Amino acid sequence: KVLARALTADGYVATARTAPATGGAQVCQHHCPVAHVAERFPQLCEAETEVFARLLGTHVQRLATIAHGDGVCTTYVPAVADKAASPTSPVSLGRQGSRESNEPGPPRPVKIPTDTANNPTPAFGRT
Repeated sequence: KVLARALTADGYVATARTAPATGGAQVCQHHCPVAHVAERFPQLCEAETEVFARLLGTHVQRLATIAHGDGVCTTYVPAVADKAASPTSPVSLGRQGSRESNEPGPPRPVKIPTDTANNPTPAFGRT
């Protein structure tokens, strides 16, 4: 629910609800301010999913995206009991974060490919 509130504050109009069959949660983003970019560069959705996993300390699964034509972006978050076994928890990542503090390290930059055939500038620079 905290993630949904943070996303809503950034314009994603997000909700979170319990998935009855599993006890996990579904985070639904009913609006995507970057959908027009994500349609062309799906890596943006993949990076967002990775950020969710790192923030929540567990594997998450993207079920639907607005950029791919779905009505909402939906992400499944497993129940808390599954968290300890997750290979993506901050402790087991072993990347930039500190094992002692259990804090994730700084975010990694997202590489945005350019369309060199038509225009060598990234899509973000286009109007």
